[in-house]
Amino acid sequence: MTPKEERKREVLIQRLHRVEQKIVRLKKVLARLQAHLEAVRPKKTAAA
Repeated sequence: MTPKEERKREVLIQRLHRVEQKIVRLKKVLARLQAHLEAVRPKKTAAA
């Protein structure tokens, strides 16, 4: 592997990590939103 390819690979890996972190953050936000909605919503419709 040439140094150029190595660098390209490193950049791709870093970008992937950043995307993964964004996904994790989004999942946390979604979970919080869902919990909030379930708390606000009347219990009867929570099963639907």
